[in-house]
Amino acid sequence: MNTLLTLTFVKINVFLPSCVYKINMDIILITGSPGAGKTSISNALSEFFRISQVHHIVIDPDEIARIYPEDSLRQLKLDGLESLYQLYAELSVEKIIIPMTIDSDADLDNVQAIFGKENVKVINLIVDENTLIRRVVKREPNEHWQITLSNLVKAYVRNESARSYSRIDIDANDKSIPELVKEICANTV
Repeated sequence: MNTLLTLTFVKINVFLPSCVYKINMDIILITGSPGAGKTSISNALSEFFRISQVHHIVIDPDEIARIYPEDSLRQLKLDGLESLYQLYAELSVEKIIIPMTIDSDADLDNVQAIFGKENVKVINLIVDENTLIRRVVKREPNEHWQITLSNLVKAYVRNESARSYSRIDIDANDKSIPELVKEICANTV
């Protein structure tokens, strides 16, 4: 599996040799519905930066804040982001990649309050609802989480008008992860 991953990214590096130097932001916030591919694309972008020798980190709020009941989940994720940002800022990290669902303008305001509005570039992954539901049902281990995330997908799609913030929309339907990494780089010049 590692060999396949390396070969995939060598290919990206061949047709995107200078992409990394054209990205002029510190924070790459990859957002979208559950199931849109935020974590997978963040990991691929991280690998691309590693190969390109760009000092970076992926901070996944879902990985730093697993809690039940979820009453305080949103604030816990923000607190975790803020704490980690302070830590990595001291290490002179060039890029921070954050895969995170942003449900509203207020959510983005909270993230920008941590990192600075001018430093955050928002990439919104667009995937059709049926594909999103199929993905979350396939990846979740039990019926409880399959139903919960399917309902979150439906709510996210219905609530699109609540997200009026500035962003780069990328259609992630029927595109490979390397194609999406290339498009993120091309759209963040």
